[in-house]
Amino acid sequence: MEKPKCKQCEHCKNKGRAERQCGAMGRKYYYCTHDKVKSLRDRHGLPISGFIAFGTHSLNSPLVLATSPRWCPLNLGNVQRRIERTLL
Repeated sequence: MEKPKCKQCEHCKNKGRAERQCGAMGRKYYYCTHDKVKSLRDRHGLPISGFIAFGTHSLNSPLVLATSPRWCPLNLGNVQRRIERTLL
């Protein structure tokens, strides 16, 4: 199974722009809107915000992340299978 990529994912949405800098547009910031993100927790038990990455300092500000974050809900099935293999 191929690893999901946020650039091509339907759950990757931009939520506005960061603050503008002198002479440049602010970068867009991208979040994951998948339903399972709300139930994910970090190692300290705090909820994950769903932030993926920033775009570039251009007008279109495309996402520059090539893969997906470690906590991606579409990746979690692969992680669980790897854990089960190591336990066997």
